[in-house]
Amino acid sequence: MTTPYETFVRTARDVDAAFADLSYFVDTLDAQFERQAADRKPESELFAELFPSLLHSSLCVSLVSLLEHEMRGYCQALRTALNIPLAISDLNGNWVERFHKYTGHLAGLEFELSESDWRDVGALVEMRICIVHNGGVLDGFAKASMIREFVSKNGAPDIVHGRLSFSRESTLHIMGTGG
Repeated sequence: MTTPYETFVRTARDVDAAFADLSYFVDTLDAQFERQAADRKPESELFAELFPSLLHSSLCVSLVSLLEHEMRGYCQALRTALNIPLAISDLNGNWVERFHKYTGHLAGLEFELSESDWRDVGALVEMRICIVHNGGVLDGFAKASMIREFVSKNGAPDIVHGRLSFSRESTLHIMGTGG
């Protein structure tokens, strides 16, 4: 039988491999986009400016979705291995808060994350929600202050005219923060 620790290590390796794949994807697409930019006509500059940010914000959404998927799978493995009667979905809070409660209180595991680190992961989740449901616009977004705190602390992504704006550098920085 696989121990919870072995399951976590395997899951962490899978996530690290996915981050490496995303990093390679970012580098490859940016290089390709830059090569093609030299051949663009001036009237297409609007799209040349928009496309990279859109690409990088979609990578942020994918990264956070992958993390959520892996955390839920890990909790399901813990539930099976430790015969925990509750599912992660039985707990209150966003999925990061539920993961923290599930692994800490129910499974008795400790992660070497500070409260600040947990807030950063929560801010990444809120960024995903803001991008998907609010087009990245922070005005009127309920957790905008959490995102602004993350940006202030980590320097990424940019906030341009009240909207999250992603670049290659900010995407790679966030991938490092999230991993």
